[in-house]
Amino acid sequence: MDEEIKEESKPTEDTRTGIQSATNDKIERLNADTERINEALSENENAKAREKLGGETEAGVETKPEFTDEEIASRKRIRQVGEASGSAWAKDYE
Repeated sequence: MDEEIKEESKPTEDTRTGIQSATNDKIERLNADTERINEALSENENAKAREKLGGETEAGVETKPEFTDEEIASRKRIRQVGEASGSAWAKDYE
């Protein structure tokens, strides 16, 4: 009688295949879920970066420096001196 129980408790080839198939299905679902989670994390990181940057960048855009009133007056005097001396650089000096 003990041998009959041992025989019945051993997994059959069909059972093994079924277990492997179920395991493979679960692995595929976990991999798909992991991929979706990674995509969501990436999108979230990108959204945070865009928000931090204000949605825009000024890369490659040439901007003129901003000067105080005192600096503007000083630069104006320098340009006048350059123009008075006939220097070529004075025309482009701002």
